[in-house]
Amino acid sequence: MKKKMIMTPTLVFPDDEVVKIDKHKDTNGEYDRAPHFSYQFNCTAGSAMRWALCEYTNLKTGEVNHSYFPKGGDINTFYNGDKVGVNELVFNDIAENGHDYQYQYILFQTDPTTIADDTQYGDGVGLYDMYFCRGKVQRAGSSTSFYINKEIGNLKDAYYYERADGSNYLVGGAYMEIGEERRFIEKYDYKTGMVTLKSAFTNTPTVGTEFRIFTNYFIDKPHYVKCRNDPDCIVTAEVNENNSTRPIHCETTYTHPNHVGLKYYKYYLYQTINSNVVYDGTIQDSTNDTTQVNLGKSIGENIVNKCITIEVEPSGTEGHVTEGINGFISNYNTATGMAIIYCPANTQFVKGAKFTVYSETQKLIGESPAIYNFRLNYDFYVMQAGNSYCVVSEIMTLDDKMYHFSKRVSFQGNELGDLVNNFNCLMINNRIAMLSWNTTLSGTAKIFRRNVNEEDYVFLGTTNTKSFFDTTVGNKQTYEYYVCYGDYKPYKSEQVSVDKDGWFIYSLTDLGTKYNKKYYAISECWEFITGMTDNDITSNIGLAVHTGTGIKPKTTRTVTDYESGSFSADLLTINCPDGRIVDNIDRVKAWTKFIKGKNDFMLKSHKGDVWIINISDNPTRIYDSTSVLGLTNIKYDWIEVEDINDVIIIR
Repeated sequence: MKKKMIMTPTLVFPDDEVVKIDKHKDTNGEYDRAPHFSYQFNCTAGSAMRWALCEYTNLKTGEVNHSYFPKGGDINTFYNGDKVGVNELVFNDIAENGHDYQYQYILFQTDPTTIADDTQYGDGVGLYDMYFCRGKVQRAGSSTSFYINKEIGNLKDAYYYERADGSNYLVGGAYMEIGEERRFIEKYDYKTGMVTLKSAFTNTPTVGTEFRIFTNYFIDKPHYVKCRNDPDCIVTAEVNENNSTRPIHCETTYTHPNHVGLKYYKYYLYQTINSNVVYDGTIQDSTNDTTQVNLGKSIGENIVNKCITIEVEPSGTEGHVTEGINGFISNYNTATGMAIIYCPANTQFVKGAKFTVYSETQKLIGESPAIYNFRLNYDFYVMQAGNSYCVVSEIMTLDDKMYHFSKRVSFQGNELGDLVNNFNCLMINNRIAMLSWNTTLSGTAKIFRRNVNEEDYVFLGTTNTKSFFDTTVGNKQTYEYYVCYGDYKPYKSEQVSVDKDGWFIYSLTDLGTKYNKKYYAISECWEFITGMTDNDITSNIGLAVHTGTGIKPKTTRTVTDYESGSFSADLLTINCPDGRIVDNIDRVKAWTKFIKGKNDFMLKSHKGDVWIINISDNPTRIYDSTSVLGLTNIKYDWIEVEDINDVIIIR
């Protein structure tokens, strides 16, 4: 007969993770913000689970406590693959923030054919067929009490549950089997090895009698949970008046009640477009589900596909919510009030916290790297005048717990009028755009560019003059430029097009960082106009194919996203106006010195691509001895090392 047995639970939460212990109670005197634990129940051959026990050990004090599931004897049945959720009221009562705990589940197996129903007392009979151990009687005793081996780990006494009406229900335990007979074990003394049976075997066991033990319980491996308060964080975002380029300066104050340090922080800047308040409300019930929250029933306005900002803690203040947790409503049930909210960080929504639903488009226009210091600030160089934003501060503590705090801000924008005019763009040598304009304004101007076929704006740099050199223009592209002074709305240029043949490669001098971007200067440029060979350009997306027992393979992808390729062309140059072709050893030496440079390069294709690259293999050259001119053909492999839109390159 195939044994029915419980297997190791999976998807256990928390498992070396952080939960918050909140002693807040509702009007009935019960904890309404207790953490929720969960796991996936796994078994074989269709067995069921009706009961479970959890043991908690305070790793600091050694104190041990237990909680029982289901609470109050209410019946639940779980089968293979079901998710088990536990509202840990007992743990919330015993646990303290700042402490770490080990917890371990004991899961009890029930014969599914004996379950009467899913109402109270429809318990079912324990299924005692999980093999535990075997051995021999060590010392004789009475017909119901004798001695086996000492210190058998995980052999437990019978577990009975006393209901509120005084009745007892046998949840589980172990059976001893001798020959064809089975007897239930009421007690086992770990130190002496004495077992006490519920009823006697037909023949009293003697020394050396062989036995086997079967259980209906499975003891899972230990799991660990850290109990912590949330950090106290305040996010600010304002124009930095002390910086001539006037970026949006974001800053977060961080303190932690349990003195947990900061691992890293990160900022996201979303532009909010056509933002209007749709609805103000209050969270109706607390939940530890990080995707569901009760916003209240029968909200008349359409809030699906809208943005929402929720207070971290109930503040009692009036007005719209402009700081807290920023999310997106993907579903709302008017009958239950439950909404599904997407929020990048695992967040507990608290009963009584206010929320505001906004009708708007949120566009991510800036993102900092993960920053490993305690300054907690970052500058975004954007066209802020006249625009509104949502700043999100991502905090990762040393406990590897992530938090998101957001702040909504709007910036005044003065009308520019004719204060900037006569914009002009001239393409000069080596495919560089020289911009110029007239203005009566003084100070530093920020320059942005937008490809007319794309939505994103690219920050190019700043200038204190009435001109600017754009080194990163691509061929056969049409652009609009934006010139930004102080609190004035940007000046938008007429469309500018680029059309030039050939490939260009520039050597770059690394100048460090500026405006929170990699900062380069162009030092030398080579142009190729003949002999270009078509080579593959690869988009590397981290794709891996896995074949297994299924009919079709599976694929996985990493966060990798870069391009690579190879380039080959004739090294010749044509001297104008006489049209003389130059391809001599001096030119070969100059090229070899250039391409062997220990620096990054900027590569521009005739099609319009622009990459920041480095050489990924040894460059080669071929001398064509069959040609009258003895032309030189060069080749090199390259790989993209920076995003062209995330660097600043000056002339």
